[in-house]
Amino acid sequence: MTERPTDQAKRHDWLIEETIKLHYKGKIDAEIAKNPNGEHNKNVGEFYPDIIIYRGNEILIIEEIETEDSVNENEFKTQWEPYSKLGAKKFILTVPKEKIHDAIILTKNLSCELWYYEIKDEKLIFNKYR
Repeated sequence: MTERPTDQAKRHDWLIEETIKLHYKGKIDAEIAKNPNGEHNKNVGEFYPDIIIYRGNEILIIEEIETEDSVNENEFKTQWEPYSKLGAKKFILTVPKEKIHDAIILTKNLSCELWYYEIKDEKLIFNKYR
């Protein structure tokens, strides 16, 4: 995991909370776990993805949220690629709109849903790329 500067770490944690609120809370019949920067609240194997949606022992969704500083080859090798192989029904990678091109290139052979986000007029907007 890339060590984030404090401002990026705060943004990352805020993005995790907003993603859960906008996409999952009250909308799914499953448990929600989160692992913001450095926390180890719920694991999948030896990993601690940002968001884990699960029912019992079944992992439904693993979602990893990135900030501008963490869309890179290191994250691909140490997180995205392993997360895509953990047996979840779905692996979602969410990146800033400004980094979607980099994420497309890095994930070209990866089995994942790719989303991007942007902030317009102080509102967080998500879009699905694939």
